[in-house]
Amino acid sequence: MNTYYQMEFNQLGEGLDFYNWDGLADEASGILVGGNSGSAKTSLGAGFIVGKLTAVRPSEVIVLDIHASKNPIWQQMGFPRIESDVESIYQILCWLIDEVERRKYQDGHPMIICLDEINDTISELSQLDIIKPLPGKEKRVKTFSYAIRKLSNARKFDICLLGFMQSHNTEAIGIDGKFRNNFLLVLCGASARGEIQNIWKHDDPRFQYIQNTAYPVVIAGSNPHQIAEHPTHKHHSQYRKKGNAPANLIQPRFLDKSSIPVYGCDEDYQPRQPSNPEPQSPNFNFKKAPEPPKANPIINGVELQQEWLEILELAKQNGSLSTRDVYRSALGQRLKLNATTARYILDKLAEARLGIVTEINGSFTFTPTSDMA
Repeated sequence: MNTYYQMEFNQLGEGLDFYNWDGLADEASGILVGGNSGSAKTSLGAGFIVGKLTAVRPSEVIVLDIHASKNPIWQQMGFPRIESDVESIYQILCWLIDEVERRKYQDGHPMIICLDEINDTISELSQLDIIKPLPGKEKRVKTFSYAIRKLSNARKFDICLLGFMQSHNTEAIGIDGKFRNNFLLVLCGASARGEIQNIWKHDDPRFQYIQNTAYPVVIAGSNPHQIAEHPTHKHHSQYRKKGNAPANLIQPRFLDKSSIPVYGCDEDYQPRQPSNPEPQSPNFNFKKAPEPPKANPIINGVELQQEWLEILELAKQNGSLSTRDVYRSALGQRLKLNATTARYILDKLAEARLGIVTEINGSFTFTPTSDMA
């Protein structure tokens, strides 16, 4: 009987058109892997997708996983940097938002951001927003979702987001239908079955395959719906939440680069520097009282907010900055700046004698002075 069922399992996919994993690197802008616990989605991502993406071009790879200690495959596959502290993960994503903006003006080496346990990370950040709110109206959860949307289309800047969620419902992580199609969705297990309920008729061979395969996979999002064989678990005819070992693993090719800053708990932004080893457990102290805010500097009689100084730094990098550049920058998006507020900030920087504001055809541009400290 075991032989009979094994033969029937092997014949289930005969004559079907499966997704060709060889096209993964060319087709995917961002990649979201969805699946219930035990659907082997982390094995698929860590043990296959990253290997496929780096087969031709090695990349700087970072893992952001608040449950890293429960996902040993990251260490088993030799991933060089793993972050599990929720505050550090948030700060790294803020840095990546700004990095996308920087790469609009300068090239950078390939990066892959493995963001695991997205749903649980959102829950953790939501709790932080309650017990340790940020200054002003900024919410970590909103910035986190914005970062995912921002990175969904960052492949043209050589940054690829590989995210992992717990279902096929992208709206649960702040991704609506518009941005959903920016991602190649790789849906496993119950997520694959849930995705096709209203897509294919129940007598469709593809529907039958997904319903009766131990580890089903459906491709969706930026690609038309298509069935796929699970790269690391297709050889298993029986589902087990734990215990079924992966196969066909591809060793990633890591680029010897460490450009993403290292963040400690409650520490300020740090410039680019080599990474340090990741601690085995989260070290964020929820009971620690927040540090008092720093006093705003006064330059030439003008009190400048910290955010204005970040805009000044951006102007230094670019040579000049228009009001449109300000409110469309990552910082402007987070602070919800408009043209009027952006013009006010540039005028204040000019009042502090840090540069000059010029008007050309109704557009105002700030240019830093060359003798600035």
